[in-house]
Amino acid sequence: MVLFCGPAVAQQRTVGDMFRDVAPISFVKAFVGHCVHNAGRLDKVGAAAQALEYADTPEPFWTMLAPQEAGAPYHSWFAIEGEGSPFLLGISEAPLNGKTFQMCAVSNPFMDADIALEALQTIVSLGTTLTDETIAGQRYRAWLVPDIVQDAFIAASDIQNMGSTGVTLSIAAPKLYE
Repeated sequence: MVLFCGPAVAQQRTVGDMFRDVAPISFVKAFVGHCVHNAGRLDKVGAAAQALEYADTPEPFWTMLAPQEAGAPYHSWFAIEGEGSPFLLGISEAPLNGKTFQMCAVSNPFMDADIALEALQTIVSLGTTLTDETIAGQRYRAWLVPDIVQDAFIAASDIQNMGSTGVTLSIAAPKLYE
């Protein structure tokens, strides 16, 4: 008797598949652990990213993920291990209302923004809404979080109104060190 078997097909997982598999609460814990707990202390965020051996994001990601202001200090990493991974982690600094503010953000291009925000609210109390606006399909929401750091705010941006998933959660706080 002869058995005929088709060729073995190996199912390979893509990076996109890995992003899609991240549980919202896990993604939020990565944001809280890296960014919220270190609001205004990008020195600590950078040290953690190095200690955890996150990969620096290569060009063209820097150009794609960097702040709008071309000269703003910026660095980003790609985390492939640990809570909430994979995710992108970015830090930046800019003047705001006469102070130097530091921004820390995590991003998942396949996470549902509303579900991520529901998970965030189980850990962080979002204060007064600063804004909830949509411009050219991008929705930007921000809340004051003075219980974390005075004058700090958490923001979420997404393009769900354009039919796409993905969310970036960020916190901006006055720089707390010299």
